Amino acid sequence: MLKLGNLAIVAVLLVAGAGRLLQAQNLGFISRQDYGINNGWGLAVSDFNGDGIADLATGENVPASAVCVYLGNGDGTFRPGPCTPTPGVVPENCAAADLNGDGNQDLVFSNSNTTDVYVLLGNGDGTFQPQIAVSLQGTPDFVSVGDFNGDGKPDLAVALALVGPNSTNLGVAVLLGNGDGTFGPPTIYPVGSAMAVAVADLNGDGIADLAAGTSVGVSVLLGNGDGTFTALPDIPVAKGVTSVTSGDYNGDGKTDLAVDLLEDVPYIAVLLGNGDGTFAPPAFHSCYPGWSIVTGDVNGDGLADLVAASAGGVSILFGKGNGNFAPQVVYAVGSEPVTVALADLRGNGALDIATANLNGDSLSVLLNKGKGKFQDGIQIAIGTGATSVVEGDFDGDGVVDVAVVGTQGVQILLGTGKPTAPFVTGASYSLSFCYSVAAGDFNGDGILDLAVGTGGGITILLGAGNGTFQMGETFAGSANNDLGNLAVKDLNKDGKLDIVTAEGTVLLGNGDGTFRPYYTVFNPVVAYSVAVGDFNGDGIPDLAFGYSIPLPVGVAVLLGNGNGTFQAPVKYSLQALSSPPNALVAADLNGDGKLDLAGSSEVGVWLLFGNGNGTFQEPQAITEPFWIPSSIAVGDYNDDGKLDLAVANGSDYSVTIFTGNGAGVFTYAGELGTDPAPAMVVGKRNLVTANGGSVSALSNLNKIAPVGGQF
Repeated sequence: MLKLGNLAIVAVLLVAGAGRLLQAQNLGFISRQDYGINNGWGLAVSDFNGDGIADLATGENVPASAVCVYLGNGDGTFRPGPCTPTPGVVPENCAAADLNGDGNQDLVFSNSNTTDVYVLLGNGDGTFQPQIAVSLQGTPDFVSVGDFNGDGKPDLAVALALVGPNSTNLGVAVLLGNGDGTFGPPTIYPVGSAMAVAVADLNGDGIADLAAGTSVGVSVLLGNGDGTFTALPDIPVAKGVTSVTSGDYNGDGKTDLAVDLLEDVPYIAVLLGNGDGTFAPPAFHSCYPGWSIVTGDVNGDGLADLVAASAGGVSILFGKGNGNFAPQVVYAVGSEPVTVALADLRGNGALDIATANLNGDSLSVLLNKGKGKFQDGIQIAIGTGATSVVEGDFDGDGVVDVAVVGTQGVQILLGTGKPTAPFVTGASYSLSFCYSVAAGDFNGDGILDLAVGTGGGITILLGAGNGTFQMGETFAGSANNDLGNLAVKDLNKDGKLDIVTAEGTVLLGNGDGTFRPYYTVFNPVVAYSVAVGDFNGDGIPDLAFGYSIPLPVGVAVLLGNGNGTFQAPVKYSLQALSSPPNALVAADLNGDGKLDLAGSSEVGVWLLFGNGNGTFQEPQAITEPFWIPSSIAVGDYNDDGKLDLAVANGSDYSVTIFTGNGAGVFTYAGELGTDPAPAMVVGKRNLVTANGGSVSALSNLNKIAPVGGQF
C-alpha cells in the first residue's frame, strides 16, 4: 500500500468488509485474470453462498486479518464477496467442509504463529460466524479434513511444525469431530516436524489414512477405523517435504503419493504405492521448487496429472499412466504462488487452476481451454530481453503491428486482426543494447519508420511499407547516449518530424531520414521519461520530462516557441514519491479539453491535471497497491468512452487497470496477467507488454473492434 506523504488523493481504496479491494467482475480481455488480495496466501475452493457455483476463499491481512470470499459468476470470473474478520490471526492454510452438518460450507484454517486451528461456521451466504479456536498443543502448519472414525462426521488432521510458539509437540494432531463444528482433544502422533498432511486410503481397506510431509520425508499413519492410527517407518525423501498429494499414477488401482521438496530442490518426488501402505523408493521429476502440489486430470485423458505452485509459476506435469510424467509445462501467475487448487470453476467438467500468490498479493485464475491448455493470455517469445515496444501499421494493411526492442535488436510482429492470434512474427534486425523505440515517418514517403535508442545513439530504420525496414544512419543523441525513452513530433513547425530524448536533447529532422546534431533543451543530471503535447493551447508542441536529479524528483514542463527552442522549465515536485517518473503520457484525463499528464514510478502512479495555460495543478496520487510500476498507458479499456489507465507491474506478472469516470477519478479494476517482469505497456484499447523474454498480447473482447482496431 502506498504511503505518499502529503500528496492529494484522487482515487481511494473501495472497501467492503474488512478492508478489501473491489475488483471488476471481468475486464473482458484474453488474459489470465488476477484478483488483488491484501497480504494473504491461504486458498480454499467451494460453494460458500449456496448458488451451485464454485467460489474462492482466502486469508487477508490488510488493514486487518480476515477471510474474504470471491463469489463465482459461473463463467470462471469472480466478484468481491464479503469478508469475515479473524481478529489477530491471519489464515495461512484453509480447508472447506460442512463441519456442523447444516448444509453450509464451513472453513477451518491454521496460522503458524499460534497453537490453535480456527473454525469458521458458514452462514450459507458467503459470510461466517465468529472464529472458534481449537487448541492443538502445537504449532499448526497445514490442516486437512476427513472422516477417521467412520461416524460420518468431519474430523481434522493438522501438521505440527518446528516453527512458531510451540516447537515441542511435533507431528500430526488428530481431532475427532462432534458433528456440530466442535472437536475433541488432539491426539498427537510424533512423526517429527510436519509441514503437510494428506488424507487417502493408502492400504486399500476403505479406511482413511494419513501421509505427512516432514523435515525428513514422508510419514505414513494407517487408520484403524476408530480414529486412531498406526505409524509405519518413515520414508526418507531428499531434504524433506513441504506438500503431499495422492492419486493413482500408474493405473494399478493402488494409491500413490507425490510430494514437493524442501530447500529449493528443483524436483518433485513420486512414490508408487504397494497397496499395503508401503511405497517404492521415490522417483524424481524436474520441477521448479514450490510449496503446494495437487492431483487431477487436467487434460481429460483419464490419467492423473500433477499441478504445483512453483517458483516459476504453475508447473503442470502430465501423467503418462505408468507412473511417469511428461516434462513440466509452466504457466505464469502472480508472483510467488504458495497455494494451488484445482476445481471446475465454470461447470463444464474441466478442471481449472487457482493460485494464491504471496508476493503478488493476488489470486490468479487459469481457465482450462481443453487438452491441458490454459487461458493465460497470448505470450509471444522473442528470444531476447524486451525493453520497449511501439505500435504502428508497418505493412500498410490497416491492422496495427508492433515493434519490440531488446538487448540484441528489433523484432517486428505483424498484426492479424484476430483477437485470439493477434500477431505473426515478422522481420528482425540486429542492434546492440537497444532500450527504446519510437515510430514516425522520418523521410516523408508516407511510410512509418523506426527510431531506436541504443548504447551508440539513435539508429533509424526506414520502412519499406511491407513490414520490413532498411537500416539507416545512427545519430548521437547526447554526450553519453543514455537517452531514456524517445518521443517524436514536429517541434519547429517545418513539416518534418523531430526526435526528443528523455535526457533533454532534441534532434531536428531533415525530412529525408537524417537528423541534425542534437542540442540540449533541458539538462537534468538524471532523467528517465519524456512526453510531448500542447499544454497551453497555442498549437505549438511543448515538452514534459520526468527526472530524479536535481532533487526533489519531479516533472519539468517546457513550453515550445515553435522553432525548436523552449522556454525555461517549470518544475513540479514529486518528492513524496521519492522515485522518479519512469514513464509519462499526455492525455485529457478529466474531459475538460485540456491536456493532463499521468506518470508511473517504482512506488506509485500520479496525475498532473492541466490548467490549459501550460501550468498544472498539484500532483495527485492514486493510492492502490502496485508491484514496482515500470510503465503507464492511457486508453479506453472497458468501452465506455472514458479514458482508463493501464500500469505495468515491473516486479510482478501483470498489468493493473484503473477505470476512469471521465472526470479525472480512477478506480482500481483488477489485474491482467502477463509474462514475468513487464517493462513497458502500450495500447489504446488492446494492450501489449514487453517482458523479459516475450511479448504479452492482451486482446480486448468487450466489443470486437473492427479489423485493425487500435492497440
